[in-house]
Amino acid sequence: SEEEIEFQDTLPHPKLCAPRLRGVDASLVRAVNDDYFAMLNDDNRNKFFWEALAALPVKGKRVLDIGAGTGLLSLMAARLGASHVTAIDASPAMAEIVRQ
Repeated sequence: SEEEIEFQDTLPHPKLCAPRLRGVDASLVRAVNDDYFAMLNDDNRNKFFWEALAALPVKGKRVLDIGAGTGLLSLMAARLGASHVTAIDASPAMAEIVRQ
């Protein structure tokens, strides 16, 4: 198996690493950037999700987001007034990044 390298150790100046990324496996940070950056910056996609959630009776409800990934839908549900949001993802490391 490939040796785990912490993200800050891949930077020219590790002291400049964001605190939330210290100790995080560099391959996870690369995967998040590769897999999620484009999705998070896709305005049409995000608008579609926002409008779809806004059309549901979310306010005051409990919401369960299974396969939460970046937590975008969870954050949207919270902004729409959900009383409680639980986000679940298969990747413990991804869940920790989102939690922070």
